[in-house]
Amino acid sequence: ERGQGRVLGEYFCGVCKLWDNTAGKGEHATKSIYHCPYCNVCRVGKGLGIDYKHCMKCNCCVELKKGLTHKCINQALEGRCPICIESLRTSTKPLKALACAHVMHDECYKRYRKDRYTCPICNKSMDDMSEYFSRLDQAANASQMDAMFANTRSRILCNDCGSKSIVQYRLMHHKCPRRACGSYNTRVVETMVLRPGAPEPTS
Repeated sequence: ERGQGRVLGEYFCGVCKLWDNTAGKGEHATKSIYHCPYCNVCRVGKGLGIDYKHCMKCNCCVELKKGLTHKCINQALEGRCPICIESLRTSTKPLKALACAHVMHDECYKRYRKDRYTCPICNKSMDDMSEYFSRLDQAANASQMDAMFANTRSRILCNDCGSKSIVQYRLMHHKCPRRACGSYNTRVVETMVLRPGAPEPTS
């Protein structure tokens, strides 16, 4: 509406009852707003089919960007951010979709990622950890196994691929032996000591 030559809001949504007069101005020069009829809220972006699409399975808007992949998870935004516990659906803060498809606020992700690399919900690796795992490979190859642990084995569960394996016991960092995985994001389920001459146990 206009009154006395002043604009109350360049953008108005009759569904959300939202007025906005910042889009396209100053520090918001590249900002646009659109209403998603499926989310039933207004979101920052140019619109569905332009720079966003609505995923019916996740029930959320997903950015259309070259090279950006989307992994569906049922009703992804129906819950709360696992870090700050704020509702994701009604949040106005930028969101971060993890490799496992769980979602949290981008600022919460950056704060959490400073000292952790696993999803707080499912424990899968949140990012490509190949460089970090490669450094762990180098450290493992450079260290010698203590003779007292020569007959000790660990049954491990890989948080990334979900497989169970039996590997040589180590004080730290057990690697998933699956060639397609090779993750160090594992946890020890059981530690066992083999009798001399005993056959290797199977997983």
